[in-house]
Amino acid sequence: RVGRRLAILAAVSAADEKKAAVTAICCSAFLDMLGQAMAAPVVPYFVVHQGGTVTQLSWILSAYAVTATLAAAWMGKASDCAGRKPVMTLAFFGCAIAQCGCALAGSLRSLVLIFGARVLYGCFQGTDAV
Repeated sequence: RVGRRLAILAAVSAADEKKAAVTAICCSAFLDMLGQAMAAPVVPYFVVHQGGTVTQLSWILSAYAVTATLAAAWMGKASDCAGRKPVMTLAFFGCAIAQCGCALAGSLRSLVLIFGARVLYGCFQGTDAV
């Protein structure tokens, strides 16, 4: 009788751990998407105030989409080889570094830095294939 209760408790604990892990992944993905969505409307304002041209703005905005598209194939292959968890963890950390680069671009007044940060963000955002 005691053994059965312990088995039930172990099953409940495993289910709770799985729910906690899924919740953590969903929260991380939500914050990642929120960071991307918040950056997109600010970039045109930033480029205009830095004296950038429309061409520079279009390069900065398209850098994310192009690199995310190209990185999706690489991320899918990497997750097949190394597993989903390491690839997702690396992608979340890479996106965090890219967001820091976008934030620093405003204080450093650098269009090159924001372009590089958007490229880096796109490289690590190709996690849809994972």
